Amino acid sequence: SNANSASVSVISTATGEVDNTFINVGNSPREMFIPPGSGLLLVSNFGGVDIGADKVAAVDYETGLIVQITVGDKPLGMAATPDGRYAFVANSGSGSVSLISVAALTEVLKISVGQGPTACAVTPDNSQVYVVNSLTRTISIIDIQSKTVVETIPNVGTEPFDIAFYERAADELFALVTDRALGRVWVFQVR
Repeated sequence: SNANSASVSVISTATGEVDNTFINVGNSPREMFIPPGSGLLLVSNFGGVDIGADKVAAVDYETGLIVQITVGDKPLGMAATPDGRYAFVANSGSGSVSLISVAALTEVLKISVGQGPTACAVTPDNSQVYVVNSLTRTISIIDIQSKTVVETIPNVGTEPFDIAFYERAADELFALVTDRALGRVWVFQVR
């Protein structure tokens, strides 16, 4: 993503050269994500200095068609269900997560979480979304079926920023959370 030029460059893995550039994807594009089986590239646009709704661009990387989806303030990290049906967007400026229907390219609802959400990840069993809230130093756990926060993990580092899952065995799952302030990774056993 090219934040200063409102574009996304496609780089060939074979040559290392820019193959294509999608322009006008939005205001300050940041994170990018491809929902499984969608044929789309989702790009969170962090927006400008104004507080309010910002956009996620859905780029059809075959045709170049771009659809803007209105979400919360200052969207950053994204994740999707394994079937690619829904995408989740952490709205860092509004303390919420947007649930997007990938097929309809619309926001279905906003779920309130902690302050400063920067990243989210879907558990491998597709049952929960873990959301990192940088300002409140917490992790909000959203149940995908009920679309509600079912638990909040407090005191997560100094400035938690990103999250991923590591499944060591069928019965062992760990959440890995980066701490931007300390340069560390916090590890939480989920099961």
